[in-house]
Amino acid sequence: MARFDIYRLKSGALVIDLQATIIDNLDTRVVAPLLSFEEFPKPILRLNPKLEVAGKTVIMVTHMLGVISVRDIHETIGRFSDDDHAIMAATDFLFQGF
Repeated sequence: MARFDIYRLKSGALVIDLQATIIDNLDTRVVAPLLSFEEFPKPILRLNPKLEVAGKTVIMVTHMLGVISVRDIHETIGRFSDDDHAIMAATDFLFQGF
C-alpha cells in the first residue's frame, strides 16, 4: 500500500490513499473518495482536482476524507504518480487554506 494508490473498495467505491507510505503498517488508511462528475458536478478547482482513472475523469472529494480499514479494500487498481502536486495542493487547501 502506498500514498496515492487508487483502491476499489468491497462496496465498489473508488478512493485515493492519502496516508504517508512510511506508516503503511497500520491496519487503516486515510483516503478521499473519487467520484464521477455526475456524482459531484460542482467541484472547487483547488479542493477537488480532476484526475483520470482507466480513461475516465474522476473528482477527488478532498473535504470528505476519512479512514477505512485495510480489510475494506478489494483491490488496488492504479496509482496517481503524475498528479501528486494537484493532490497535495488539495490537501494543503483543505487544512491550511492555501
